[in-house]
Amino acid sequence: VIEDDAAVIAPASGRLVCLECFSPVSENAKCEDCSLPLCCQGPRHKVECRQMARFIGERTPSLYLSVAVLRLLAVDSGTWELVDTLMDHLEERKGDAGEGDWEKVDRGVIKY
Repeated sequence: VIEDDAAVIAPASGRLVCLECFSPVSENAKCEDCSLPLCCQGPRHKVECRQMARFIGERTPSLYLSVAVLRLLAVDSGTWELVDTLMDHLEERKGDAGEGDWEKVDRGVIKY
């Protein structure tokens, strides 16, 4: 059996879940500071709370991707070095998209 530690733990998009314990929550269960779904306190949510408190917009499960990115950017240097060695499959994505479509992605998403 091979075991490994996760670099980042974050919820998937979909239903509302607590950003700390990942239990399902109602729309009324919110962090007092950032208004994201939260039913308990702990170390995980502290990472993104300050940044998301400045976000002006609707709080929906689609923000979970932003939470995952913020948590990834906050990992220690040792973990970041391990994550940075992971394959990005960029060449395969470019080939699958086709040159014209990849230019749109590069210009409209990556450089945005």
